[in-house]
Amino acid sequence: MARLRKHELDATHKKVAQELVLKHVTGKTEQMIAEECGIDRTTIWRLKQKKEFNDYLQKLSDEFIRASLPNAMAKLSMLLDSNNEKTQLKAIELLLKNQGRLKDVVEQEIEVKSEVSVDDIIAEFGLKVD
Repeated sequence: MARLRKHELDATHKKVAQELVLKHVTGKTEQMIAEECGIDRTTIWRLKQKKEFNDYLQKLSDEFIRASLPNAMAKLSMLLDSNNEKTQLKAIELLLKNQGRLKDVVEQEIEVKSEVSVDDIIAEFGLKVD
């Protein structure tokens, strides 16, 4: 395989990225992907260390998720009509979160009081002040 310039991915690298994105669907292991692409498994590890490969992998993952959204929303819609109230409530929660209308909120109130004098600090460190 010819050496590539620093920021280039060749067809094999792109194929590896596509297979990695789909491995949970295809059931392929990284070893299987490597063999199918004619590379060593350690090459996949090295590719994962490269920013340009990870950027491409992220782009493919985003495209896969976007393509899956209509199916996910259809399934969510079916769950809204479930006979199980807990299932319906979870579906409503997910739908509202997806639309940005429901957010997890955590309130924290912290009060810090410090009633330590300079003399106490000096004494604690065993220092003497003249």
